[in-house]
Order: sequence, then structure tokens, then C-alpha cells
Amino acid sequence: MMRTLYLLLALICLSLPKASQATELKSAVQLSNFFSPETGPYCEVQLLTQGSSVLLAKTESGKFRGSIQVQMAFVRNDSIINYKTYNLLSPEVNDSSQKASDFLDVQRFPLPPGAYFFEIMIKDNLSKTNPFTSRLQHAIPPPAAASFFSDIQLLESFSKTETPGVLSKSGFDLIPLMSDYFPEASKRISFYSEWYNPSPTASGSKMILQYYIENADDNTRMENYAAFKRAQMQAVVPLLASFDISDLNSGNYNLVIEARDAGNAPLAQKKIFFQRNKNAFKIDPAQDMSGYAVLFSGHMQNPDTLAEYIHSLRPISERQEQEFGQRITESKDLKKMQNFFYQFWLNKNSKNPQKAWEDYASEVKAVQQAFGTRILKGYQTDRGRVYLKYGKPDVRDVHENDAGLYPYEIWQYYKLSNRSNRKFVFYNPEIATNRWVLLHSDAIGERRDDRWQMVLQKRSIFQNNMDVQDSRDFFGNRIQENFSTPR
Repeated sequence: MMRTLYLLLALICLSLPKASQATELKSAVQLSNFFSPETGPYCEVQLLTQGSSVLLAKTESGKFRGSIQVQMAFVRNDSIINYKTYNLLSPEVNDSSQKASDFLDVQRFPLPPGAYFFEIMIKDNLSKTNPFTSRLQHAIPPPAAASFFSDIQLLESFSKTETPGVLSKSGFDLIPLMSDYFPEASKRISFYSEWYNPSPTASGSKMILQYYIENADDNTRMENYAAFKRAQMQAVVPLLASFDISDLNSGNYNLVIEARDAGNAPLAQKKIFFQRNKNAFKIDPAQDMSGYAVLFSGHMQNPDTLAEYIHSLRPISERQEQEFGQRITESKDLKKMQNFFYQFWLNKNSKNPQKAWEDYASEVKAVQQAFGTRILKGYQTDRGRVYLKYGKPDVRDVHENDAGLYPYEIWQYYKLSNRSNRKFVFYNPEIATNRWVLLHSDAIGERRDDRWQMVLQKRSIFQNNMDVQDSRDFFGNRIQENFSTPR
């Protein structure tokens, strides 16, 4: 049974009187397969809509509340097999400027095995805009003849049930985690699954439930991330557990669960992928993104195109981000790339990651036009990288036809981080390829070559004296003056 995680985004323009102002309806839906010995397989649909993205209207009590309409249906061969339509109301708040609580709901659909389309419509009842709709594929596999696991549900949190409700299962209230991405702020990974025993004669026998974390790239087990629980075989054996991942490094991982009999013979196995990012991304603690991740990149369905977008982030990425992005683009896994891409821009602009990306994409296009070559994209060139990383230079002094010198140009930034008047010298030693190279800079962390002035002269002068660091003996003070005061 495959766990299907869908991250949904609907951009909705909202403008109503006596209601809070919102610009997006943000929802995430997750589908997980379970099994009931009495009724057979069923699909659990977990829905989360961010309260701050929903309009609030004044109620008769003088307080404010939001309302959304949800329609869900499982369709097979153009026939509706199961469906539900209902409204969800947020708790009341005292002021329209307050953030409404998130809408969290769980629905369970008994379904015969087969392939389905899951259709969902989510509408803000206070909005006059068109509702968000989506049509997604989902499969319900037939029950296995041998023992098997349900899907694994990642959890935001769990607690013992006091009053049974839609979130209750096996004596606990389970708050779903609507993402498989764990930023540095996440300290634990918690999960729930069920093992099913189709053989009544084995009931009461001893068994072991093992769970561990493995590297998703080579399937090697991670040290210090393995545990087990003893249990007795029953029709349904729940597994609720967690790991402390405070020290788990950035990477792609699988959470693996296994059932074994008393003799340690394997009975069943299940795994779920997750991403960990430690020290690479900085999450704004004011942003409550732990329970869901709404992907503005969800409309990017071409892995090659999205991989190209991720490659273009290298000029503004930290080393760990570059390495992490390289690994997931090589995997060509669309969901992994979407998650990375969204989290990257969320870190850049937590209020509007979409705009941050669009602004940067515009700069990437401009850099391509200005600096792209036959063999390199604009962002892959030194000039393109510097432009994207530091912005447009305040002064760009170009010298393409100075006699006896390679073509060169000097960029000056009046202010760069906390330093003033930082300069970059680029030159073109390969006229045929038009590949301009960063030769020297006095900016921290950039390439520095105190003999850069001599390098510019190699077009016409052979200089063996390594102690000579400038060109005054040959060209007077011209190059130094250009560097000191670019025009």
C-alpha cells in the first residue's frame, strides 16, 4: 500500500466587507491506506487548511469565525464509489485581525481494492472566487494473504485520548504531520502504523516490531536510530513510536518498520521516505509550518524543469544547500524537489516565498541574456553568479579593447554586507567562448589574486618575475587607476 502525500495550493483573491483580509487559501491533504478486519480496506483522508488563509465573518455573538466547504469523492470508471460533502467551522475569535485556528479534519472511506481518482474541492464560504479543485490518482491494493502493514503516518504530535473523536485511534489522539520534510527546528520524528494478522491461529503468539532509520540513497542503517517493541499477535497490532532526530544530519532517509516472529523470522516490512535538513536552512520560529507545507511549486510537474530551477539557486545557496539540491536533482524525484524548492524560498521570504522566487527568476532571465554563452547558462558564469549573489553593481567599468590587455571589466559595490567599496575584476582569456572569469576581488570569500594586473597582460607580455604584482613598469598606472576609480 502506497502512502500518498499531496500538497495543495490555491491562490484566491479575497475581498469582503466585515471580514479579515487574506490572499491565499492554503490546504494540504494526505491519503493513507488502512484495513479493518470487520469491513476491509479503507482510505483515511487527512485535511488541513491554514486558518490564517481563510476569511472571517462576524457572527451573531459579535465574534468572528471562518467557514470552508469540502467535497471529496473517490471515482472509478466515471462512477462515484464513495463521497462526502460537509462544512467546517473554525472556533470563534474576538477580533477579525486575529488568526483563526487551523482546520484539521480526518475522514475515512471504506473502499474495495482498485485504482481510483480522488477528487477534492475546497472553498472558502465567504469568498466569491472559484473553489480550488484537484483530481489525484490513488490505489487501494487487495489485502495480502500473509501479514502486512498499513501505511505509515507521520505525526505532528500524539496524546492519550480523553474524549474519542475523528483524530482518535488505538487509544491516542493523532495529529498528522502534513509533510515529510524535517527542518532543523524539528527535533523528533513520530509515526503510527498498524500490522494486520490474517491468521487467527497465530493470535497470542509473541512477536517483535522493529523500527529504524536508514539512508535512502544506499539503504544503510543509521547508528543510534533503531528500536523495537515486543507484542502479541492479534488481528490488529498498532505501532506508535518516535525518534529523537536532533543530531540527524541533512539527507534523504527512510523510516522502516518490520514485524518479526518469536524466532526473528521476518513477517512484513514497510518504509516511508523523509528529508532532514540540519544547519542548511534557517526556519523563522514565528512561522508555524510544522504541521503542513503548502507548495507554491506544486504546479511544477516537469522534473527536468524543476531541476533547472534548483540549479539556478546555486549562486545564492549555502554549501549544504548546494549539496542537498544536487542530490535531489540527481534523484529526479519530483516531490523531493518540490519540497526542497518550497523550503528554500520559505527561508528567503516567509511571508511570500512565491514573490521571492518570481523576483529571482526574473533576475536569472536577465543574467542569461547578459552573460549566457554557448556552453554555460548565465547563472553558471562568474559574472552571472556575482550578479545574482550580490545584485547589480553600482559601477560597471568595461574595457574590451585596451591594447595589449585581455578584455576586462571592474565591478564596484558601494556597500557589500558590512563593508564598503568592494570590487570584482573579470577578464576574458578565451575570446572564442566569451567566457569571462573572475580574476580578483577584495570581497571576503571571493577569489583573490594579488598578481591580477600581470595576468591581464599575458596576452602580449611574458612575465617570469613572481615578485612583480602590478603593471606600472609596462602600462603606467592605467589599470590601477581603473581599479581604484572605476567609471
